[in-house]
Amino acid sequence: MAGSVTAHVRFRLPSGSVELRPGDLIGRSASAALVIDDPRVSEAHAMVSLRRGELYLLSLRRLVVVRGRAVSEVVLQAGEIIELAP
Repeated sequence: MAGSVTAHVRFRLPSGSVELRPGDLIGRSASAALVIDDPRVSEAHAMVSLRRGELYLLSLRRLVVVRGRAVSEVVLQAGEIIELAP
């Protein structure tokens, strides 16, 4: 559809930034949209999801840490710091 806007989120990493869309995976797997080469990160660690008009990060195999608290999902907001591994 011409002119349509797709929801997306931009993750800033030490190596640069990556834009992800709903359904994109984060993990060690080579097929993940955002590959994290760290043995503490699962092959399919988390997924970006669009729910109720907001983008979420859903943990799949291990929890993610936001503001010092381990959670299974978080609404993605500008400036939020998310840790995938302790």
